[in-house]
Amino acid sequence: MKISIFPKCHWSDFKDTKEVEKLIWDTLKVTGVGGSWDYHNFTSDSSLWSNGDYSLTLRYMAEDRLQSIELMNPEPRNAELNLLVEIFLKQYGLVSKYC
Repeated sequence: MKISIFPKCHWSDFKDTKEVEKLIWDTLKVTGVGGSWDYHNFTSDSSLWSNGDYSLTLRYMAEDRLQSIELMNPEPRNAELNLLVEIFLKQYGLVSKYC
C-alpha cells in the first residue's frame, strides 16, 4: 500500500522538517548501527529508507524544506512505518492519502 503524507496547507509553510527527519532516524534504525533499514541518499534532494518491500522516501524543495513523504507499506504492514504515520498525523498535523 502506498501512503502519501502531506500538510493540510502547503509544504512551504511546514516548519518541522528537521524534527521529522530526527523522528525517522530514531525510528528506522539503519543497518550501520545494528538495525534492519538501508539508507540511501542518491540525490541531494531525496532520501530513501528501505527494508525489503517496505520503504520511506523524503523529497526536498530546499535543504531545510520537505516536498513530500511517501511510504510503501504492503501487507502485513510494518510496525515502525505504522508508528511513523501515526506520529506524523497526531504530532505534526499532517494528513495521509492511501493508494
